[in-house]
Amino acid sequence: MFSYYGTKKKLAKHYPKPLHDIIVEPFAGAAAYSMMYYDHNVILCEKDEKIYKLWKYLQSATEDDIMKLPILEKGVSLNLPEYKDNYRIEEIYLMGFYLNPGSSQPKKSPGTFCSWNESTKKKIVEDLPKIKHWTILHGDYKQLDNIEATWYIDPPYQSSGGQYYHHGNKGFDYQTLSKWTLERRGQVIVCENLGSDWLDFQPLINLKGQKHNRMEAIYYIENNIPQIEIPMITKQIQVEERKLNIDPNIQIIKKDLTVSTSVKEEDWFDILAKEL
Repeated sequence: MFSYYGTKKKLAKHYPKPLHDIIVEPFAGAAAYSMMYYDHNVILCEKDEKIYKLWKYLQSATEDDIMKLPILEKGVSLNLPEYKDNYRIEEIYLMGFYLNPGSSQPKKSPGTFCSWNESTKKKIVEDLPKIKHWTILHGDYKQLDNIEATWYIDPPYQSSGGQYYHHGNKGFDYQTLSKWTLERRGQVIVCENLGSDWLDFQPLINLKGQKHNRMEAIYYIENNIPQIEIPMITKQIQVEERKLNIDPNIQIIKKDLTVSTSVKEEDWFDILAKEL
């Protein structure tokens, strides 16, 4: 619907298709993944107030609202009274993001790669009906209910690049995000650069840039069952070892074991035995 820094518009097709009717994007941005599967029940959460307001505007906008917006000539600024005084702030945001595509903040004057034109307006109009049924929230990702859904998690990247957002990676608590992510129910898709260490990311696709290449990475769980804390599992195993006189030299802990939080403590050892 609008051009934005870090958009996954060209990459969205490379991610797994949603397995659930509900798609949740905790870091909405331009929501390219949800736009590809717009007929699903989409829930967007966005902390940046400008992005949130823009989504809400687009959700209620009409064809006339979009088509009346002016095309700016090079050297002309949206700061001029004829624009500031006659158009909504959300409309200024929309035009501004297209004046220099891929920016993290809306611009005021057309750049070299400006794509704000009549064709762009017509494409936006075509997309307006697609988002009418979406739920769009303003706030932090941690406010979202842990529902069973396809969770498409695209936060500010931990490494280079994530600093350019209004709410960027500076001071961002990736350990909290990691724990929160592993607690999500359903299908979990996480975007990052290869080399980020807050989850076990795997290569997805090599992206060629004008100056350098980078490897887009993914963390993926198809049907996530929230994990019990490993220290709790280890403690229970040690208790059972003493009861059954198991040889302490036998390795019985499986690294990638996950069990449901609904399992009773007395059933843990039986589950572990079956897994092993």
